[in-house]
Amino acid sequence: MKGSPSMDAVICRDPPTGPAPKNGKNRGTRPSKVRLIQVDFAVVDERSPIGWVFGSYMYDCEVDDEEAWNRLSLVGLQWGNDSWLTQALHNSDPDLKPRESWINPKAEKWRASVAGSRPSWGWNGRMNGPADNFISACASCHSTATRDPVYIGTSKTLVANAPPLKTRGGKTQPTDGNWDAVMVYFRNVPRGVPFDQGLDPSDLTRYDPSDPKLASRTKSADYSLQLQAGWASFHLWKKNNRSWAERLLCASKYAVGSDAELDPADVSQRDTLRQQSQAGNQKKN
Repeated sequence: MKGSPSMDAVICRDPPTGPAPKNGKNRGTRPSKVRLIQVDFAVVDERSPIGWVFGSYMYDCEVDDEEAWNRLSLVGLQWGNDSWLTQALHNSDPDLKPRESWINPKAEKWRASVAGSRPSWGWNGRMNGPADNFISACASCHSTATRDPVYIGTSKTLVANAPPLKTRGGKTQPTDGNWDAVMVYFRNVPRGVPFDQGLDPSDLTRYDPSDPKLASRTKSADYSLQLQAGWASFHLWKKNNRSWAERLLCASKYAVGSDAELDPADVSQRDTLRQQSQAGNQKKN
């Protein structure tokens, strides 16, 4: 981070100077320095199985440029989730590499040189940035972006932005022991298709977006977590600014048993789950 450009921002308290907050949304009371570490990009590309190509740059003090904002080196690219690379295959042959990700050899040397606990940039060799969680990947995380919260499986588990993985004793495993629930996050979801469309609740290994019986009830945010957050904020604003007539109508709907609207807080909860998952993996690593 030597020479990295900085700016002031009111951010989460730094754990070394105080107790680590349970939620990164809880801000401090004074500005702190934030530094450039990562720049992400996404480009529409019809040649990609997901319709997008994602990439990450990271700050590189070795780049010879007087302008600090230009000192960036490419970490890698991702244009698919390598759904073929199941956990069983990886366990049987750890040398198998993703075919829909490319990691810059220089970035791989950086990762190895720090001798940290991060086994790869993204899950099982997929691409992810240095500030992102290694249990996920760029395309995996963004594929979860939808207008409303979505739930999967017969247990109706809320979809977070990262797979349900936890690190215990230096080993990363599914939170409930179900690898199928993890691999759901590494499907090649076509752009414009909701995350849960085509997913069979009773068999998470079955995926057919064209099956009308498995249609989604929500809209895709087309791999944009920013659009997802915008939708959530709009829904929350609408909820907090109802007229007396709208409030009365909603109350009568609930009274007669109509479907209650989805709580906008559930959308932000997905990001909270991601934060908690990332914090837990960092702490246990």
